[in-house]
Amino acid sequence: MNIKTLQIEVEALKEKNRLLEEMLAKEQERSLEKDHLLNQKSRSASMGEMIENIAHQWRQPLNILALVIQDIYISGQLGTLDADKLEENYSKANNVLQYMSQTIDDFRNFLKESDGIEVFALDDIFQSIEHIMVPSLKVHNVGITLPHVEGLHIEGNRNEFLQVILNIIKNAQDAIILNNIKKGVITITAAQRDAKIIISIKDNAGGIAPEHIDKIFDPYFTTKHKSQGTGIGLYMSKQIIEKNKDSKLSVTNTKEGANFIIEVPAK
Repeated sequence: MNIKTLQIEVEALKEKNRLLEEMLAKEQERSLEKDHLLNQKSRSASMGEMIENIAHQWRQPLNILALVIQDIYISGQLGTLDADKLEENYSKANNVLQYMSQTIDDFRNFLKESDGIEVFALDDIFQSIEHIMVPSLKVHNVGITLPHVEGLHIEGNRNEFLQVILNIIKNAQDAIILNNIKKGVITITAAQRDAKIIISIKDNAGGIAPEHIDKIFDPYFTTKHKSQGTGIGLYMSKQIIEKNKDSKLSVTNTKEGANFIIEVPAK
Protein backbone atom coordinates (compact mmCIF):
# COMPACT_ATOMS: atom_id res chain seq x y z
CA MET A 1 0.00 0.00 0.00
CA ASN A 2 1.49 3.32 -1.05
CA ILE A 3 1.42 6.53 0.98
CA LYS A 4 -1.28 8.16 -1.17
CA THR A 5 -3.66 5.22 -0.71
CA LEU A 6 -2.98 5.24 3.02
CA GLN A 7 -3.74 8.95 3.22
CA ILE A 8 -7.02 8.44 1.38
CA GLU A 9 -8.04 5.67 3.80
CA VAL A 10 -7.07 7.81 6.82
CA GLU A 11 -9.18 10.69 5.49
CA ALA A 12 -12.08 8.30 4.88
CA LEU A 13 -11.84 7.03 8.47
CA LYS A 14 -11.77 10.60 9.77
CA GLU A 15 -14.91 11.40 7.80
CA LYS A 16 -16.64 8.28 9.15
CA ASN A 17 -15.69 9.28 12.70
CA ARG A 18 -16.99 12.79 12.13
CA LEU A 19 -20.31 11.45 10.84
CA LEU A 20 -20.56 9.06 13.80
CA GLU A 21 -19.92 11.91 16.24
CA GLU A 22 -22.62 13.98 14.54
CA MET A 23 -25.07 11.06 14.74
CA LEU A 24 -24.26 10.52 18.43
CA ALA A 25 -24.69 14.23 19.18
CA LYS A 26 -28.08 14.28 17.43
CA GLU A 27 -29.17 11.11 19.23
CA GLN A 28 -28.18 12.62 22.59
CA GLU A 29 -30.09 15.77 21.75
CA ARG A 30 -33.20 13.74 20.83
CA SER A 31 -32.86 11.75 24.04
CA LEU A 32 -32.65 14.94 26.13
CA GLU A 33 -35.68 16.38 24.32
CA LYS A 34 -37.62 13.15 24.95
CA ASP A 35 -36.74 13.17 28.65
CA HIS A 36 -37.68 16.84 28.91
CA LEU A 37 -41.06 16.16 27.26
CA LEU A 38 -41.70 13.17 29.51
CA ASN A 39 -40.76 15.24 32.54
CA GLN A 40 -43.20 17.98 31.53
CA LYS A 41 -45.99 15.42 30.99
CA SER A 42 -45.22 13.77 34.31
CA ARG A 43 -45.31 17.13 36.09
CA SER A 44 -48.62 18.04 34.42
CA ALA A 45 -50.09 14.73 35.58
CA SER A 46 -48.74 15.37 39.09
CA MET A 47 -50.31 18.84 39.14
CA GLY A 48 -53.68 17.30 38.24
CA GLU A 49 -53.30 14.83 41.09
CA MET A 50 -52.31 17.65 43.44
CA ILE A 51 -55.50 19.55 42.60
CA GLU A 52 -57.49 16.41 43.42
CA ASN A 53 -55.60 16.06 46.70
CA ILE A 54 -56.27 19.70 47.60
CA ALA A 55 -60.00 19.04 47.13
CA HIS A 56 -59.83 16.07 49.52
CA GLN A 57 -57.57 18.01 51.89
CA TRP A 58 -59.92 20.98 52.21
CA ARG A 59 -63.32 19.27 52.17
CA GLN A 60 -63.39 18.42 55.87
CA PRO A 61 -61.94 21.75 57.10
CA LEU A 62 -64.49 23.65 54.99
CA ASN A 63 -67.29 21.56 56.53
CA ILE A 64 -65.96 22.39 60.01
CA LEU A 65 -65.85 26.11 59.18
CA ALA A 66 -69.42 25.93 57.87
CA LEU A 67 -70.55 24.31 61.13
CA VAL A 68 -68.71 26.94 63.21
CA ILE A 69 -70.34 29.79 61.28
CA GLN A 70 -73.73 28.08 61.55
CA ASP A 71 -73.29 27.64 65.33
CA ILE A 72 -72.38 31.32 65.76
CA TYR A 73 -75.36 32.42 63.67
CA ILE A 74 -77.90 30.19 65.45
CA SER A 75 -76.52 31.12 68.89
CA GLY A 76 -76.74 34.79 67.94
CA GLN A 77 -80.36 34.37 66.78
CA LEU A 78 -81.28 32.57 70.01
CA GLY A 79 -79.39 35.04 72.19
CA THR A 80 -77.11 32.32 73.63
CA LEU A 81 -73.86 33.57 72.09
CA ASP A 82 -71.81 34.48 75.16
CA ALA A 83 -68.10 35.39 75.33
CA ASP A 84 -66.98 31.83 76.15
CA LYS A 85 -68.82 30.31 73.20
CA LEU A 86 -67.54 33.00 70.87
CA GLU A 87 -63.97 32.38 72.06
CA GLU A 88 -64.39 28.62 71.60
CA ASN A 89 -65.68 28.99 68.04
CA TYR A 90 -63.00 31.56 67.20
CA SER A 91 -60.29 29.18 68.40
CA LYS A 92 -61.75 26.26 66.44
CA ALA A 93 -62.04 28.32 63.23
CA ASN A 94 -58.53 29.74 63.64
CA ASN A 95 -57.04 26.23 64.04
CA VAL A 96 -58.79 25.10 60.87
CA LEU A 97 -57.53 28.12 58.94
CA GLN A 98 -53.97 27.52 60.18
CA TYR A 99 -54.21 23.91 58.97
CA MET A 100 -55.48 25.02 55.55
CA SER A 101 -52.69 27.60 55.32
CA GLN A 102 -50.12 24.88 56.05
CA THR A 103 -51.52 22.69 53.27
CA ILE A 104 -51.15 25.60 50.83
CA ASP A 105 -47.47 25.86 51.77
CA ASP A 106 -47.04 22.09 51.31
CA PHE A 107 -48.55 22.14 47.83
CA ARG A 108 -46.71 25.32 46.84
CA ASN A 109 -43.38 23.82 47.90
CA PHE A 110 -44.12 20.67 45.94
CA LEU A 111 -45.06 22.50 42.73
CA LYS A 112 -42.20 25.01 42.97
CA GLU A 113 -39.51 24.50 40.35
CA SER A 114 -36.20 23.68 41.99
CA ASP A 115 -32.96 22.57 40.37
CA GLY A 116 -30.95 22.94 43.54
CA ILE A 117 -29.23 20.07 45.34
CA GLU A 118 -29.59 20.13 49.10
CA VAL A 119 -29.37 17.88 52.14
CA PHE A 120 -32.86 17.28 53.52
CA ALA A 121 -34.37 15.23 56.34
CA LEU A 122 -36.26 12.10 55.31
CA ASP A 123 -38.70 12.66 58.17
CA ASP A 124 -39.64 16.00 56.57
CA ILE A 125 -40.57 14.13 53.37
CA PHE A 126 -42.88 11.78 55.27
CA GLN A 127 -44.55 14.70 57.06
CA SER A 128 -45.28 16.34 53.70
CA ILE A 129 -46.70 13.04 52.41
CA GLU A 130 -49.00 12.88 55.44
CA HIS A 131 -50.33 16.38 54.71
CA ILE A 132 -50.70 15.83 50.96
CA MET A 133 -51.88 12.24 50.50
CA VAL A 134 -53.60 10.98 53.65
CA PRO A 135 -56.97 12.75 53.07
CA SER A 136 -57.20 11.34 49.52
CA LEU A 137 -56.30 7.85 50.74
CA LYS A 138 -58.97 8.02 53.46
CA VAL A 139 -61.63 8.87 50.87
CA HIS A 140 -60.78 5.59 49.09
CA ASN A 141 -60.58 3.64 52.37
CA VAL A 142 -56.84 3.07 51.99
CA GLY A 143 -54.70 3.06 55.12
CA ILE A 144 -51.07 4.14 55.16
CA THR A 145 -48.27 3.59 57.67
CA LEU A 146 -45.54 6.22 57.63
CA PRO A 147 -42.26 5.79 59.54
CA HIS A 148 -40.77 8.24 62.00
CA VAL A 149 -37.07 8.39 61.17
CA GLU A 150 -35.17 11.13 62.94
CA GLY A 151 -31.56 11.62 61.92
CA LEU A 152 -31.77 10.21 58.38
CA HIS A 153 -30.71 12.68 55.68
CA ILE A 154 -30.47 12.52 51.88
CA GLU A 155 -28.72 14.76 49.37
CA GLY A 156 -30.61 15.64 46.21
CA ASN A 157 -33.54 17.62 44.88
CA ARG A 158 -36.14 17.53 47.66
CA ASN A 159 -39.17 18.21 45.46
CA GLU A 160 -38.19 15.58 42.92
CA PHE A 161 -37.65 13.01 45.67
CA LEU A 162 -41.04 13.85 47.16
CA GLN A 163 -42.60 13.47 43.71
CA VAL A 164 -41.14 9.95 43.41
CA ILE A 165 -42.66 8.85 46.73
CA LEU A 166 -46.02 10.40 45.81
CA ASN A 167 -45.97 8.69 42.39
CA ILE A 168 -45.41 5.28 43.97
CA ILE A 169 -48.10 5.83 46.62
CA LYS A 170 -50.57 6.99 43.93
CA ASN A 171 -49.84 3.87 41.86
CA ALA A 172 -50.40 1.70 44.94
CA GLN A 173 -53.71 3.48 45.62
CA ASP A 174 -54.82 2.99 42.00
CA ALA A 175 -53.92 -0.73 42.13
CA ILE A 176 -55.87 -1.19 45.38
CA ILE A 177 -58.94 0.50 43.88
CA LEU A 178 -58.62 -1.37 40.55
CA ASN A 179 -58.41 -4.75 42.30
CA ASN A 180 -61.32 -3.95 44.65
CA ILE A 181 -59.27 -4.48 47.80
CA LYS A 182 -61.70 -3.79 50.67
CA LYS A 183 -59.04 -2.88 53.23
CA GLY A 184 -56.21 -1.38 51.26
CA VAL A 185 -52.96 -0.82 53.10
CA ILE A 186 -49.76 0.94 52.07
CA THR A 187 -46.80 0.38 54.38
CA ILE A 188 -43.67 2.53 54.16
CA THR A 189 -40.51 1.71 56.09
CA ALA A 190 -37.09 3.38 56.07
CA ALA A 191 -33.80 2.42 57.65
CA GLN A 192 -30.10 2.99 57.21
CA ARG A 193 -27.93 0.03 56.28
CA ASP A 194 -24.24 0.83 56.25
CA ALA A 195 -23.86 3.91 54.02
CA LYS A 196 -27.29 3.61 52.36
CA ILE A 197 -30.87 4.46 53.24
CA ILE A 198 -33.38 1.82 52.14
CA ILE A 199 -37.00 2.89 51.71
CA SER A 200 -39.67 0.25 51.13
CA ILE A 201 -43.18 1.07 49.88
CA LYS A 202 -45.46 -1.98 50.01
CA ASP A 203 -49.12 -2.45 49.19
CA ASN A 204 -51.61 -5.30 49.45
CA ALA A 205 -53.08 -4.94 45.94
CA GLY A 206 -52.05 -8.43 44.81
CA GLY A 207 -48.78 -7.63 43.06
CA ILE A 208 -47.65 -6.93 39.50
CA ALA A 209 -48.32 -9.56 36.83
CA PRO A 210 -45.14 -11.52 35.93
CA GLU A 211 -45.42 -10.48 32.28
CA HIS A 212 -45.51 -6.80 33.31
CA ILE A 213 -42.97 -6.53 36.12
CA ASP A 214 -39.95 -6.16 33.80
CA LYS A 215 -41.72 -3.41 31.85
CA ILE A 216 -43.09 -1.40 34.76
CA PHE A 217 -40.42 1.32 34.45
CA ASP A 218 -40.60 1.56 30.64
CA PRO A 219 -41.80 4.90 29.24
CA TYR A 220 -45.51 4.95 28.34
CA PHE A 221 -46.08 1.44 29.72
CA THR A 222 -49.25 1.28 31.78
CA THR A 223 -51.77 -1.37 32.77
CA LYS A 224 -54.42 1.31 33.36
CA HIS A 225 -56.98 2.57 30.88
CA LYS A 226 -55.56 5.45 28.80
CA SER A 227 -57.93 7.86 30.55
CA GLN A 228 -56.45 6.92 33.94
CA GLY A 229 -52.72 6.69 33.36
CA THR A 230 -49.96 8.04 31.13
CA GLY A 231 -47.34 5.37 31.85
CA ILE A 232 -44.65 7.96 32.58
CA GLY A 233 -44.87 8.34 36.37
CA LEU A 234 -42.78 5.29 37.26
CA TYR A 235 -40.42 5.86 34.32
CA MET A 236 -39.67 9.40 35.50
CA SER A 237 -39.41 8.20 39.10
CA LYS A 238 -36.67 5.78 38.11
CA GLN A 239 -34.89 8.49 36.09
CA ILE A 240 -35.02 10.91 39.04
CA ILE A 241 -33.64 8.39 41.54
CA GLU A 242 -30.97 6.79 39.38
CA LYS A 243 -29.51 10.00 37.99
CA ASN A 244 -27.87 10.32 41.41
CA LYS A 245 -24.75 8.27 42.06
CA ASP A 246 -25.18 4.90 43.82
CA SER A 247 -28.98 5.23 43.86
CA LYS A 248 -31.53 2.69 42.68
CA LEU A 249 -35.29 2.20 42.30
CA SER A 250 -36.55 -1.37 41.90
CA VAL A 251 -39.70 -3.42 42.45
CA THR A 252 -40.49 -6.96 43.59
CA ASN A 253 -43.65 -8.85 44.45
CA THR A 254 -44.49 -10.00 47.98
CA LYS A 255 -47.30 -12.36 49.03
CA GLU A 256 -49.61 -9.38 49.50
CA GLY A 257 -48.63 -7.04 46.68
CA ALA A 258 -45.89 -4.90 45.14
CA ASN A 259 -42.84 -3.66 47.02
CA PHE A 260 -41.01 -0.65 45.59
CA ILE A 261 -37.52 -0.24 47.01
CA ILE A 262 -35.52 3.01 46.90
CA GLU A 263 -31.81 2.88 47.75
CA VAL A 264 -29.93 6.15 48.19
CA PRO A 265 -26.66 7.16 49.90
CA ALA A 266 -27.08 8.48 53.44
CA LYS A 267 -25.67 11.92 54.29
